[in-house]
Amino acid sequence: MLLTKHIKNIAVILFIFSANNICAQETLVKNSSIDDSLINQKIKELRNSIDEYDNATFDFGKINYAPDSSFKILTIYGETCGAYCHNTFQTYIYYKKGEKIIESDIQMPHLSEITDIIKFKNTDSTTEYLIFDKRYVRPRSVETGTEVSFSHLVFFKGEPKFNEINTFNKEGALFKELNVYFYSSENMCMTGDESETPKGVPPTLSYQPKTMTITYEHAQISEELDYPCKYITGTYRYTNGIFINN
Repeated sequence: MLLTKHIKNIAVILFIFSANNICAQETLVKNSSIDDSLINQKIKELRNSIDEYDNATFDFGKINYAPDSSFKILTIYGETCGAYCHNTFQTYIYYKKGEKIIESDIQMPHLSEITDIIKFKNTDSTTEYLIFDKRYVRPRSVETGTEVSFSHLVFFKGEPKFNEINTFNKEGALFKELNVYFYSSENMCMTGDESETPKGVPPTLSYQPKTMTITYEHAQISEELDYPCKYITGTYRYTNGIFINN
């Protein structure tokens, strides 16, 4: 059975690549014919894997390259329907190793609309990228909004893996997550009176290269009486190779 989401999302994803020697990091050659064939192949595979209970369709795909062409990300777009329909995404990452193009078998976040890939760090052993992605979400029938997120991907000796991100809830409990999401309930928080509209709608993520810090802003409805909107902001700072919630 395919795993599908009940929501469309907005996301921001952070990837980090490592290798023994940056000069040895191999690059992919952009070729629209090869990319189109890969997209069609993946759509066919996904369609063949759907059974009568999945109730999902997959129709088109898109490929985004790293700025130095060291990897590319393929996103296949589809739709799944229950009480109402939502978009669903399947994502794959490809990189070159010798003469072969490798499809990574690591767990991937469901990227949807990548808007930018920024190369933000480069040393003798590590090259790192910030990947922005955006999603529309519908967590429940009466609520819609947008969501941003980021993730950490590491290439070690030419092999990829995800780094965990240290995040803390309001009680101070530590969670180690592969994807950190920030969601704004736009239709519930935005009003006709601008003075009542919380900042951070839609949610935003920004990266400050001098401090290697990610700042987030978003507004969410609270489960308290009358469902008030709350403005939330914070940062994740890059420390010793990982991002930590401050």
